[in-house]
Amino acid sequence: MNGTRAAAGFLVAALLLTGCASRSGEPATSSPSVSLGDEAPAPTATSDPALSDEDPEVVAAEAGFKALIAASDAAFQAGFSDPALNDAVLRLTPSDDLDHQVAGIAAMRRYGVAKVGDTQVRSVRAIEHVGDPSRSGGSIVTLTACVDRTATDLVFVETGVSMDTVADLAPYRGVGLVQVRMQDRPDGEWRVERIDPGPEGSC
Repeated sequence: MNGTRAAAGFLVAALLLTGCASRSGEPATSSPSVSLGDEAPAPTATSDPALSDEDPEVVAAEAGFKALIAASDAAFQAGFSDPALNDAVLRLTPSDDLDHQVAGIAAMRRYGVAKVGDTQVRSVRAIEHVGDPSRSGGSIVTLTACVDRTATDLVFVETGVSMDTVADLAPYRGVGLVQVRMQDRPDGEWRVERIDPGPEGSC
């Protein structure tokens, strides 16, 4: 495979797996929606002061988002070679986004790329909470989170050489604000329903 083409493939797959690419598969240059769902407002750093960070559903939603970040890091650091780690990511993935995640995992395994370093969630806050009175699953909490990938790298598993020798990793690295819509399920697990990336360096 042509080196430039391969590098482009690596980057698009990595961006899809980290919620930073558009649905067309091209690296995002603005602030597109990266998960299917109803239209959501543009990301904003403001929050409703009436929302309590101690509300059990808000706490659970924040934990669910951080769990997805941690699961994605663990699977990516293993080069997506561990089925159990991959399943942990897919279990938390929105059903509408599942095909994209499966394709991204397959691509990274095929290209032999892994992640080094951990994604940091600098801050997270709730900006909207729509409760489900029946408590049967269906409550929605919308969060804004500051995600920091500056200490991470993508490397070729066989050589340990950084991918930045063949591709510009700037779209992957960096600090950015994302708006995340979390929904609880009947099994009690909170999952990401939609992620909208904000402008880089906004937090």
